[in-house]
Amino acid sequence: MRPLRFALILLVLGALAVPASAGADGTTLTTIFRTPIAGVISTSCSIPEPVSFSGRYQSVFHYTLDANGVAHFSGAVSSNGVGTALVTGTSYLFAGASSSSSNTAPDGFPYHNTFTNTFLLVSHGPGDNLLMHATTHVTIDANGTLTAEVTNTTFECVG
Repeated sequence: MRPLRFALILLVLGALAVPASAGADGTTLTTIFRTPIAGVISTSCSIPEPVSFSGRYQSVFHYTLDANGVAHFSGAVSSNGVGTALVTGTSYLFAGASSSSSNTAPDGFPYHNTFTNTFLLVSHGPGDNLLMHATTHVTIDANGTLTAEVTNTTFECVG
């Protein structure tokens, strides 16, 4: 789904905007991006069809490098806008929210990251609404061994 990929790209860009080193007391940085978006998404509900949408993302990234050299990163992305189905002309509103958090030791391990994304496409009228939810979690222990990798994604037609 295009909004999920865009949110991941924004999270990576936010991580690249952080300083490379910190003083004895640590370093903190917060960055906010507001980005217009537009594209086409396909619904998979009662009448599968492409929906043209436009709106905006707002991303807030927070990075702290603590006095021990552990990097703490969190990001939150919200989206909203409108859409029109290209076959039936049905009008939609959409809203989404994503969050990510990670902690990384100075040598890269241990590492953990949790990412969640929820996206809702709501039709005006009798059409179904699309609800998508995804959660991903990765944990790597101090030895560099992957100890957990979980991804759960659901798509539901509701309403």
